[in-house]
Amino acid sequence: MKKVLNFALALNFLTDGPVGVFLVFSPESFLPDGQVEGLLWVRNYGVAALTVASVPLWLWPHRDDYKVVGLAIGLLMAFHSALTIALLTAGGQLFGSVLHFILATLFIVLFSQRAKWCSSQPADGATET
Repeated sequence: MKKVLNFALALNFLTDGPVGVFLVFSPESFLPDGQVEGLLWVRNYGVAALTVASVPLWLWPHRDDYKVVGLAIGLLMAFHSALTIALLTAGGQLFGSVLHFILATLFIVLFSQRAKWCSSQPADGATET
């Protein structure tokens, strides 16, 4: 499972990072000519994508810590799940919808299976705080 985690984190970083940079620094090329009102939204999403792309960098040294992994993967799971729904609702975003669906699915599975590789996990019957 840890190899799947490493793959999912790398895929997250390699997809959201370049997209975020592109959207922040070149939003005009993303929008049709004359659609100036969308520039702020595109830049804001670019910042969100860069932030999500940075999560694997923060998580990497702590990939064995149950609580840290739960927090980081939970955030990535929520982001990619919500973005999948948003893209499907908007329509015309098949590639992005599929990519974010794959990432959401990977992070949902990893979240539920993190006890298999994490070392500092709660004991059976204990509640997380």
